[in-house]
Amino acid sequence: MVAKQAPSHVYSVPIKGTEEEGYTAVHRNPDFVDKLLTHEDFFDGKIKTGGTPQTGFKDIRWCHTDVVVYYWNHDDANFCPLIVRLRKGRWPSYYYEYYKRDDVSSKTWKKYGIAKNVYSGLTKIVNDDVFKRVVTLNLSKTSGTYAFNGEENSDINKEIRITVSEQKNPEGFNKYTHRLVGSGPMRILGTKHKNKFINFKESTLTAQYYNAHVYYSKNDTGHDKPLMMELGISNDTYYRLDGEKWIRDLNIKSGTLKGALDKENGAHIIDTSKNQQYSCSSPGCGTQIKVESSDERDHNYTKRKHYIQASGKFSVSSFVGANGESQTGLSSPTDVKEVNVYFRDLSRDEPLLIFYESGGNRKCFKKVRGNDHEWKEVTRDVPTNSSDHAEIEKLLIEKSQQVTIKLEQVSSSSKTSYSSDNATIEIKTDISNAEVNGFSRITHTAKDNKTFTVKSVTHNSTQLNGITSDKPIDSITAFYANSDSKGTTPLLVELTVKETTKTTHEYYKRPDNGGNNTWTKLPGPDGKTDQLTEDKLKTELYRLKNKHISESSNVGKIAGRVTGGLIGVTIWKWPSIVSFIITRL
Repeated sequence: MVAKQAPSHVYSVPIKGTEEEGYTAVHRNPDFVDKLLTHEDFFDGKIKTGGTPQTGFKDIRWCHTDVVVYYWNHDDANFCPLIVRLRKGRWPSYYYEYYKRDDVSSKTWKKYGIAKNVYSGLTKIVNDDVFKRVVTLNLSKTSGTYAFNGEENSDINKEIRITVSEQKNPEGFNKYTHRLVGSGPMRILGTKHKNKFINFKESTLTAQYYNAHVYYSKNDTGHDKPLMMELGISNDTYYRLDGEKWIRDLNIKSGTLKGALDKENGAHIIDTSKNQQYSCSSPGCGTQIKVESSDERDHNYTKRKHYIQASGKFSVSSFVGANGESQTGLSSPTDVKEVNVYFRDLSRDEPLLIFYESGGNRKCFKKVRGNDHEWKEVTRDVPTNSSDHAEIEKLLIEKSQQVTIKLEQVSSSSKTSYSSDNATIEIKTDISNAEVNGFSRITHTAKDNKTFTVKSVTHNSTQLNGITSDKPIDSITAFYANSDSKGTTPLLVELTVKETTKTTHEYYKRPDNGGNNTWTKLPGPDGKTDQLTEDKLKTELYRLKNKHISESSNVGKIAGRVTGGLIGVTIWKWPSIVSFIITRL
């Protein structure tokens, strides 16, 4: 065989007729041998391995030269010496003494004979159950089996093979377990990946392991970058790469594994609540993540693009919201250029949609209604890109807050509030003291002029059937007769619909039959969805008043008051209605 390239502290020694397939002969310098007597080229000293003195060489006192050590060919770091050969005497009167151990972890060597070759000693070791279970892991393998030396097959130790299976994974990562076929303990020399050795910084041969677990990013489909190794089960023995060597990290525990994997993966944490540059909160990171906002006014939403300048693509370990609250249901993407977060109505206070592209795949997630931290993946009608306005707006409308409008909420002071769907509803009132033609208008609007979708419209806890819309609503208005001092009989309800490029109106009238609770949608003027003109509105209101309001009713005002919350109520008297219509036409 051809001797492998040795580290700088060893050099190859060609030994004719003594190399056998699978072994390497190297000559140690004083890192392994305490002293070489250079004045007469005689050896008179002690032998160490890995800095630890070895015993059993008591007869080595004089006339010994040329120390040769044999290793497995897959022992790239020279952690496991198999046989030590010493030459005694000078040419031509010399012979070889061979020493071996009974166990991999033993420090005691025994002289087993004097000979001109090493075949018998190596054959014995090959068949020794302890030494043949000294393996090199092939980290490129994610299924199937391979030989003890990390290759697909081997001409020796054919019965020792390693099997690989995928195990339950931490979120965002793949975990592959290597174990001996048929079970049993093994000692791990090192690892290979893509035909390149990755050694341990310090030998692990003192311990036996039944399993070795290797972790990759889930999106590393080519398994190009092993992130971490775990040796054994439930003993928190984790190794990470330090340069090109594996080192044990005592700070990594099973409870902190996910964070450690994220760090090794170079993954970042995206904060969906941020509107300007911020530091990644991943442990030990601090990378500056830039945020670029754009108001899509024609489409009623705001987009915030999160990216890392000059870094190209990056990975995301997790998402957090306001106050660092973890966001669930989202994946952990890799190879993303940007993460886009969308807000409805330019309000920029509650993210409703997240979109990014990873590995050529488009991913979109929408906020679960009524939950501040849970998300669900969009599987149909996924936006084609981050500026697919039609699909993005459609998804945002679906995720707009659903509101139950309570028409009985009429107050006598400037502010009030009511609770709807576990939310505090704010009422804003604009009062006009003029009373003309006997009608009042109460308008429910959302805080900060946000649109919403209608869950239901009620009056004194009774749902007004027929009033419904799946479109984004800007406001809901109820019309009353001024003689209806307590607001007990809403006559007409107007829905102001805020669509992408226009505002439309829908009207629902009170049912003529007192026993019927289904409101009827009025056809718009000329079949359109424009706002009713003054004459048509007056005609319809008088008809409804004559039908439902008794002239003997107490005459009074419907006043209003407003406090904080989400829905505003505006009360207008008749001249204000006319003025409003004129300004909107």
